[in-house]
Formats: sequence, C-alpha cells, structure tokens
Amino acid sequence: MASSPVSLYVHMPWCSSKCDYCDFYSRPCSAVPDSYIQAVINQASYFARTAQISSWKTVYVGGGTPSLMTPGQMETLCQGIMNSTGSPFVPEEFTMEMNPQSLSPEKLHAAANGGIDRLSLGIQSLTEEALRAVNRHCTARTARNALDTVKSHWKGRLSLDAIAGLPEQDDGRFESSLKSIIEYSPDHISLYTLTVEEGTPLDRNIQSGKISLPEDLGDNQWILGRQILESGGYAQYEVSNFARPGEESLHNSAYWAQQDYAGCGSGATSSFYSRDDQGKIHGALRITGTTDTDVYTRFWLDGDNLNPSRLPDPKSIPGEKEELDAQTCEFEFLMTGLRTLDGISAGEYRKCYGHLKWNGDLEKRLGKADGIWHEYESLGRTRESIIESPRQLPQGTPADRRFSLNSQGILFLNDFLVNLL
Repeated sequence: MASSPVSLYVHMPWCSSKCDYCDFYSRPCSAVPDSYIQAVINQASYFARTAQISSWKTVYVGGGTPSLMTPGQMETLCQGIMNSTGSPFVPEEFTMEMNPQSLSPEKLHAAANGGIDRLSLGIQSLTEEALRAVNRHCTARTARNALDTVKSHWKGRLSLDAIAGLPEQDDGRFESSLKSIIEYSPDHISLYTLTVEEGTPLDRNIQSGKISLPEDLGDNQWILGRQILESGGYAQYEVSNFARPGEESLHNSAYWAQQDYAGCGSGATSSFYSRDDQGKIHGALRITGTTDTDVYTRFWLDGDNLNPSRLPDPKSIPGEKEELDAQTCEFEFLMTGLRTLDGISAGEYRKCYGHLKWNGDLEKRLGKADGIWHEYESLGRTRESIIESPRQLPQGTPADRRFSLNSQGILFLNDFLVNLL
C-alpha cells in the first residue's frame, strides 16, 4: 500500500475551548482520555503492519491542543509511536504542537524524554487587544511567560506561529508583536493571514458590525511581516513558512513532495499513492478518519481489529475514503509544489506524470506556451517576473530544471492555480 519514506501525523482533537476564528475540527475537553491515546498507538501499529513500515520518516503530533495531555500521557504516546513499527528507529524529525496556556516545564521535559526534538508553539500575537478580540483564551502575558519557559527548559528546535490581519491589531502593533516573537530566536516561523471562515463566531461578529476588519489588512500586514522576517534572517520557503538555513519543516515538506503519509487519530487524513515500477503515479487512496471520537476509540481498541492474522482492510476504517485518479494527483502535485519557493522539478514531473495528457512537459503544463499569463500581463507584469529559477537549492540536490513562483508571483498563487485547473 505504501512506499518509503512514510511520515506519520497524529491528531489530538481536544481543546479546552475554541478561538473565534477557528474552523478546524476539535472537541472540547479538560483532560485527554487515556483510551484515546491507546487507540492512536494501535492505529499507528496497524498502518506499520499493513504498509510494511519499518520506521516513520517524520512524526508530527498536532491538534487541537496536544499539550492538554499530562506529562505521563505524552511519554506513553511517544513510546507507543516509537514501538509501533516493531523495530527501533529515530525519526528524522519529531514535532509536537503546544499552546501557551497549557505548557509547563514538566510537559517540556516529558516531550524531550519521549523523543520530541521540535516544538511548535501557537503564539499568534502578543497584542492583548487582538487576542481578546478573537476570544483566544490566552493573554499576551501568558504567551510571553510560555516563551520564557521554553527559553529556560527547552533545548530542541522551536517553531512559532503568528497571524497577520487580526482585529484590533494595526500595522504598528503587528510589527511590534512580530519583532517581539523574533527576539525569542525561534528556528522557524509560520506566518498566516487571518481567514474569516463562514459560520465562525468571528464571521458573525463581523457581519453584525461588532468587529470591524478592513478588507486589505491581512494581506498588507503579511507583506510587512515577510519583510520583517527576511530582515531577521528567516527565508521564505513556502507560502506561509519561514526558516533559518537548514531549519525547514521536514514533515510538511513530505506533504508538498507527495510522499505517502499515515494519519492517526479522529479526523486525521492518510494518503497512499499507487506507483508502478517506473515511479509513475496512477492514483491514490485517501482515508479521513471519523470525527466521532467514541466510534474512533472503540474501533481501535477492538481486539478483533488488532489481530495480526486478520487485520481489517484500510477501506473498512471508520470515516471517509476517496480513490483519487492520476489527473487529480497531478494537479495536487502542481498545487503543493508551487506553494514552495523551491518549486517543481521538471524531471520529477516527467517521471510521475509523463503518461498523462501533457507527456511530462512541465513548461507546457504551466502555460508558458499556452497564454494563461494574460491576467498578470494586464497588470504590467511579464511572465518572467512571475516565474523564475528558484533560490539556491540545498547542497546535493540533483541538477534539474525547476519552475517556481517568485516572491511576487507567490502572492497570486490561488489565481495561478485556478488557471492551471
């Protein structure tokens, strides 16, 4: 079912409360059930057996709020994941998300003892008014205290999140907040633009006039944020991600490179690609686990589903299954590849999709010969100003022709993808 390498995503959907802008699947709770953690471990073992995985390339524990786990639960989860393949291994990267309000020295020590070597901390903003406006349930003081705790007790890699365009956060406050975040010397920063999702409390507050949000606030602040980060030594390597040299997220890069990944936990997604002996991709199986945590837990604690002699078919796992055809996989290859500043390898495209309509001709597929650039040219931008050779690739990267959107063109990524589709 799978090909090497394989990454593992673990979803902890539990949150103490939901922020007003959040549209992600989560479940309210004050304590993570032990039964859920065991169910996740069992599912990881199942995927390792059925896909013949001897080690996980990368592991990412996200949420929700994984730091709602107790220190003991963290160590149990980590140990279970490390034992899930039946042979000793050390992932190239082992990340866990934490929130400032549930972080403690004890949890940091437990994470490190469990093998976590990369911490991802959701700060979002150090502007008190902005946090209050989106019902963040975390004060600026709490966030700063958490960062101080990390500075004193965490020796591994550190990634911090920030959001541009929050209500009650003008450009001056945003700049001050982001510069304060940089002062904590994270290795990696994810800078997102606030998206107002329909039906969220934030959307309702904007519609009712309770909150005012200028239309271009987020985009303008994000561009300002990019300038600040680049001046601070952080290079943009993906639409929303910036890193110091060598500190790019290996786990996320596996998604963008269309490598197989397994998702464990309620609501987690797995993708396994169907490749022939020449490496051509003919489709994929995508499994998204049920968001009913009770159904999820019962299934993965059921001894009949854990018997090595008669493991269930992946399509019988509670949740949604989708068979993707080669054309859908091809578009996703372009979509995820163009999110990165390294862009797309013409050779890899030819290898994976040379059997489709475009015969592996990436330049033609991207439209340099087919006139999809008219929207950009009408704005006075030539096609050369939008697409160009990527930044310097890491040493050892095979020589190959690559295509990428430059720092100007990546601002128009969605429009570009619509044209490709």
